[in-house]
Amino acid sequence: MGTLYSHRISLALIIFWAVTLLTPLVLIPKSTDSAPFAVLWTYDPPDGMEPDGFITGPLHLFHSGAILIFSLLFAVQVTRYCRGPASLKGTVALGVASLVFPAILCLLIAWPAVVDGTQQYFGPLPQQFILGILLVRSTNRQRETSTWNESKEKESWWTKDKRTFSE
Repeated sequence: MGTLYSHRISLALIIFWAVTLLTPLVLIPKSTDSAPFAVLWTYDPPDGMEPDGFITGPLHLFHSGAILIFSLLFAVQVTRYCRGPASLKGTVALGVASLVFPAILCLLIAWPAVVDGTQQYFGPLPQQFILGILLVRSTNRQRETSTWNESKEKESWWTKDKRTFSE
């Protein structure tokens, strides 16, 4: 691969990781509204205190790890796929899991609001998944296929062995 292509993929991966870490990936239900939930932050203001609602730090990372573990694994898998050693099936499977797992958790948390008929959306936001799939799609990796005739050995193995014994 050329260096220009490698630099483009590296830049795309930096943007992908910025989206993963900084943008909200899930809307978590709370009592009257929903809170955007990102890997590094969440905005959950107490009632009546709008400007002071950003939550960060180790405790937030602990809580976000339980909800967003598949999003982080998907980001790692997309990076591995673009660099070479990961499979396409595994990458897409983790991407789907990064949407399904938070959706199930949000549905369990928001079940009373769903039953009451609240017209709010609770669940994953797909921007990381869409960007990851586009990045995987734009990575033009060639599958390594070698036919039987394209063997690198020109001589038979028994001919080589005879020559080493006779010398």
